[in-house]
Amino acid sequence: MKRILILGGGFGGLTAANELRRALTPDNEIILIDKSKKFSMGLGNLWIIIGERDKPEERNLSELNKKGIKFLNEEILKIKPKDKEVITSSSTLKGDYIIVALGAELAPNLIPGFSSSAYNFYEPYECINLQRALKNFNEGKIVILISRVPFKCPPAPYEAAFLIDDFLRKRKIRGKIKIELYTPEFQPMPVAGPDVGKKIVNMLKEREIDYFPEHTVLRIEPELKKIIFETDETNFDLLIGVPPHIPPKVIRESDLVDSLGWIPVNPETLETKYKGIFAIGDNTLIKLKNGMPLPKAGIFAEEEAKVVSKNIINEIKGERSYHTFKGEGFCYIEIGEGKALLGKGEFYSSPSPKITLDGPSTLYKEEKKEFEKVRLDSWF
Repeated sequence: MKRILILGGGFGGLTAANELRRALTPDNEIILIDKSKKFSMGLGNLWIIIGERDKPEERNLSELNKKGIKFLNEEILKIKPKDKEVITSSSTLKGDYIIVALGAELAPNLIPGFSSSAYNFYEPYECINLQRALKNFNEGKIVILISRVPFKCPPAPYEAAFLIDDFLRKRKIRGKIKIELYTPEFQPMPVAGPDVGKKIVNMLKEREIDYFPEHTVLRIEPELKKIIFETDETNFDLLIGVPPHIPPKVIRESDLVDSLGWIPVNPETLETKYKGIFAIGDNTLIKLKNGMPLPKAGIFAEEEAKVVSKNIINEIKGERSYHTFKGEGFCYIEIGEGKALLGKGEFYSSPSPKITLDGPSTLYKEEKKEFEKVRLDSWF
């Protein structure tokens, strides 16, 4: 019997747990630990904002127990990689393998004034409040603010801008409302290359969404509804924000991390510097050939989880076949009017990632919906 500890119930953790359970005999124990009781996919937040969905499409992580995956709803307090131990709020667990998939932590308090001024659209229940605010917003200025990099799902704030623009046009009040987007990036989704960036910038211009790159926020003044950047400032009537993303505290305090607090891994096997301990998804740092980091996105966590799971399965079964993560991924980028783009990338290519951007198409919007349904049905 082997025991596999999976830390985190997001894209990577859920994929790994299911892959392992399907392939291994019941005497091999699979334990998934997460402090949250429920899971919902972040892509649904955009649909909540514009009223296509009233609430998040949630699943109870306890449903995993029915599949032979033991779910512990506990906070992880300490990871001891040398001993292959995990200390939770109620127990100490030792595993033969550990998969760290705790994602990135949202840290809005790192920007003074953010929490009291901005709708954080990475939080699903805050998106419900944002939906109400947008339905009652009739004139003024909407600012979409990317506060820091990196952040998960790099297209998301640009999708939000496109969808809000479309939502306001359908309400026939777009002419009364100004939309601005500020980011510290030098272009949208820099890792995707200049051609993709130019296409997104042109789409923003076509929709009269004012775009301000290379703007790093220092603070927000809620009483004055003002954002102070390093170089200038702006006001807002409604503020939608991407909060800073940081490594979870338990990871920062572990012996797994680099100087930035993220977990460096073998880019092909996702193994950390400790044998039998792997890290996948947003809590990792994988440097690409051009020096940029692999984007933080669910599709990568999912593919990494499959590679790690297959290699653990093969090792347990005594098989010699070996699987590697190739840095390939895709995403759907919604642009309004029921359409989406499809971006595909070979991110491990040299000297820089090879990216294609197809569409827009109504088919890709439908595929995005199916993307969510297929995974939720499979995982739970």
